[in-house]
Amino acid sequence: MAVSRHCFWGCPVAEAVVVAVAAALPAPTPVVTCCQVWLLQPPPGVRPGVWAVVAALVVDAMERGRCHLWRITRPRDGVVPPARSVAVGRAGALATIDLWDALASFAAGGVVPRGWAGVVGLTYPFVGVVDGGLTLNKTS
Repeated sequence: MAVSRHCFWGCPVAEAVVVAVAAALPAPTPVVTCCQVWLLQPPPGVRPGVWAVVAALVVDAMERGRCHLWRITRPRDGVVPPARSVAVGRAGALATIDLWDALASFAAGGVVPRGWAGVVGLTYPFVGVVDGGLTLNKTS
C-alpha cells in the first residue's frame, strides 16, 4: 500500500497532476484529497459523473508520470540523466500534459453522457456540453 500511495499520491510527479486538477476547480480552489480521487468522491461543484472521468484519468496520468520519470532517469549509453529535481519536474509536467490530453480525447469522442446536457455547461470544470457535444474546459 505504501508504494501505491507514493506513486499515486505522495510522489512529486503525482502531486503535479493533483495541483493541475485543483487549479481547474471553481474558486476558491479547494484542496483535492486522496479519497476524492481514489474513491471517486467529487469535490464541491463537480458532478459525480464528471468526477468519475476526471479521477480515472488522474490516476492514469500519475502512472504515466511514473513511466516518464523512469524513462528520463534511466541510464543510457553516453547520456547522463538529469538531476533528480529536474527529472521530477519534467515528469510532472509531462504527466499533467497527459491528463489534459486524455480529457481532450474524452471530449473529442463527442458522446454526451446521459444527464449531462443542461447541467454540465460551457463553463463547467474540466469538460462542458455545448451544442450537443463535449468541449474541454482547461482553466489551468
